[in-house]
Amino acid sequence: MRTAPALMLSLTASAALAQSQYLMIPDSGTSDRVMLFDASTGALLNADFIPDAATPYLFTTPKEAIQVGNEIWVSDQVADAIHRFTASLTPQYLSTISGGLDNIRGLGQVGDRIYVSNSGTGNGAPGQALVAFNLDGSPAGSFACPDPFDVVDLHGKLMVTDIAGDDIRVFLPDGTLDSVFHDSDGVNGIDFPEQAIILNTGAGGAEEVWATGFTAPAGIYRYDSDGGQVAYYNVSTGPRGLWPLSDGQMLFTEGTAVKIFNPATGDPAVTVFGGSGSGVTPQFIGLLTLAPACDPDLNQDGNVDQDDIAYLINVVGGGENPTGIDPDFNQDGNVDQDDVASLINTVGGGGCP
Repeated sequence: MRTAPALMLSLTASAALAQSQYLMIPDSGTSDRVMLFDASTGALLNADFIPDAATPYLFTTPKEAIQVGNEIWVSDQVADAIHRFTASLTPQYLSTISGGLDNIRGLGQVGDRIYVSNSGTGNGAPGQALVAFNLDGSPAGSFACPDPFDVVDLHGKLMVTDIAGDDIRVFLPDGTLDSVFHDSDGVNGIDFPEQAIILNTGAGGAEEVWATGFTAPAGIYRYDSDGGQVAYYNVSTGPRGLWPLSDGQMLFTEGTAVKIFNPATGDPAVTVFGGSGSGVTPQFIGLLTLAPACDPDLNQDGNVDQDDIAYLINVVGGGENPTGIDPDFNQDGNVDQDDVASLINTVGGGGCP
């Protein structure tokens, strides 16, 4: 792929991607898992970041993974459930939210609520609606919404992709329709819109919306802040998720692969993972932001001292982790007393592991 003039892509109200940021992509294929990719280059870091398990949770069709404070929430379309894990490079299972959900897709945080795209009526679910949860996982109501597939925060409002009408709508948190951001006929415009993201890619850093159209005319669509289409990228016959990389390229997912394309050049997309016969079925893409590696100020009080050691001992022992640190301090893939020993050495003047 040719190197192109920089078309810098950045998320609204987000700084440049750093080493402590990663991209999570659920794989609903043969392995049923959540994969981890580099947020700067798009390279695969861990194919089994959150692997499938028979107990205490079981992935069936994981659709989207998002960060909720110090947790990772994974929506499971066929299991009709949301699985919760600690937000770290070695995620630990916390709990599963079930009941009142059926045929769920994407989910997103708006304010102090998590909104989940729901379509079915099984398990006491409300049908085509957005189902809300509090940050502790308790239910917080729902409101009717035409066949939603994804929801994203738009300055405190809910931007929702609609696969029934092929539109992108905006709702207030109470369920009131605020506007139809983009009205598509599904023939000349986007059809079956899946993931949507909000970027500062317009002239002078103006806000734009990018979305994937899963069925013909399939591709990636780009809209200005008023919902007018400004670009269409015919890079896939069925894209699902998308996310910007720091070098101006765009990572996206389709039927059997994770790919990258450069909006500035129009070059063909390049596969970075998966492909025909791989058994991979990647879904939406979500950002994971963790504290920088080897930051010994684990309790984030501005001091590196015995309090940090006590904090890690508590977390390793199963206690709460309010700062969201990665408890695998020595990065050996295990969370145990070796991490405490490594931190003690660092606090005492030794180097980072």
